[in-house]
Amino acid sequence: MQVINKITNFDNKPTKLKTMSEEKLVVIREYDSINDAEWNKSILEGEGIWATIRNEIMSTLYPTGIMPAQLVVKASDKKRAEETLDIYNN
Repeated sequence: MQVINKITNFDNKPTKLKTMSEEKLVVIREYDSINDAEWNKSILEGEGIWATIRNEIMSTLYPTGIMPAQLVVKASDKKRAEETLDIYNN
């Protein structure tokens, strides 16, 4: 039992993990094509940056430009995500 306690509680400091509802999310790009949004999402995820697409289904149902797909990241990752996409897309 002591071994398990030492492994799971090795520093004896409680940590508070943020939930997604506590984390501020920001839109960094908008796309008329869901394929472009998915491509850039996969680039970010490959770099270890959490990302999601907002309006994914709605952007495919409505005409181009009415409801674009939005690439969303955590506010704390915004700068790194934008730099990463700039490098890959240029």
